[in-house]
Amino acid sequence: MRRILVHSSSNATGQAKARNKKLARGREDLEKIQCNLGTRHYPDAKKVADAVAVIAIKRRVTAYLLYLPTRPITTTTNTHPRLLIRCIP
Repeated sequence: MRRILVHSSSNATGQAKARNKKLARGREDLEKIQCNLGTRHYPDAKKVADAVAVIAIKRRVTAYLLYLPTRPITTTTNTHPRLLIRCIP
């Protein structure tokens, strides 16, 4: 039995649009968290990590996030959390 793989440019275009839309929504949610770091909603690194995990699952962008597990969330000198996440295009 042989298989023939056919590349469709219209499918590739649709997939790229869907991926960009997912990333844009995820980026918006991450920017909201970034603005609220250190407030009562996200006072420490654990709350931020939990929120990022929920966003990644909800927006289905876990495959596109470059999440450094060693120190993804750091704290500044006044103990406010700081988010360090990059998206893979």
